[in-house]
This record gives sequence, C-alpha cells and structure tokens, in this order.
Amino acid sequence: MDEFDYIPGLVPSPFASSAAPKLDRDDSLEEINVSVTEPEHSPAADPRITGVKRFLALSLAVLVLTMMFCSVMYVNTKINSDMRAVSELSSDIKEAQAENIRLHAEFSSMVSADKVRNYAVSVLGMQKIERYQIHYFENRSGNTVVVANGKTQNVGAQNS
Repeated sequence: MDEFDYIPGLVPSPFASSAAPKLDRDDSLEEINVSVTEPEHSPAADPRITGVKRFLALSLAVLVLTMMFCSVMYVNTKINSDMRAVSELSSDIKEAQAENIRLHAEFSSMVSADKVRNYAVSVLGMQKIERYQIHYFENRSGNTVVVANGKTQNVGAQNS
C-alpha cells in the first residue's frame, strides 16, 4: 500500500468522487515480516558498561554541582568579610573626621589675638608700645642714599 491507498468503508478517498467507488483496485493486505532478531553483543551495548557510564556521568554532574555550590559559598563569604571591612573603615573615617573637627576647634581657640598678646606679655616679657615711645626720623639734607663703593644715589630722582 502506498500513501494514497485507503481501506474501503473506513475512510473515503480524497481522490475518488463520492458518486461511485473504484472497483478496479485490488484491496488485499500484504503480509509484513515482523520478526525480532537479537543484536550481537558488542561492548557498547553491554548493560554493565552503560551502567558504569551512567554512574560516571552522574558522579561528574554531582562533582560539578558541588564545586559550583562551594564557589558560590566562597564568594558569599568573601563578600561578607569585605563588607565588614568596609563598614569598619567607614566607622574609622567618621571617628577621624570628628577628631579633625575637635582639633580644628582647639587650634582656633589657641591662636586667638588675646592668647597671643597674653603669651607675649606673660612668657616673653614684652610690653605694648606707647605713643610717646614712637620717634620719627626726618632727613633734611635731601633724598640721597649712599650705596656700595661710596656712590650716592638721589632717591627723589628715582621716584619721579
């Protein structure tokens, strides 16, 4: 039978008209030989070898999955330790910034003008100058300056 054959009475033929059935065809069934032969034993078909292959494949898959699980655990542990180190460093930075602010405040309180004046008077023994202690010098002979090698220079001429 080929692909266009049909069994009469079961399925109508798509190629035949519905008016009259074909009578010139032989609708006998052919006998098919369906005997089962055992294959020859080959090393690839041995059930013990396929079982060993399955065991090795399963073992390899378990090993790969175990390695992946261990690597994920290692990465998570490393991330956690790094995050802990980052948080410790950030707390150290905050402490250092607070200490910096405190030291700046202490420094600015130490360098005030009153503190400098008090230090100069009490420790160095200095006194504030009074107005009567200031003397001014007037040069009535002109604006001449003696420079090296006895040469004189007129200062007034330079300014004009």
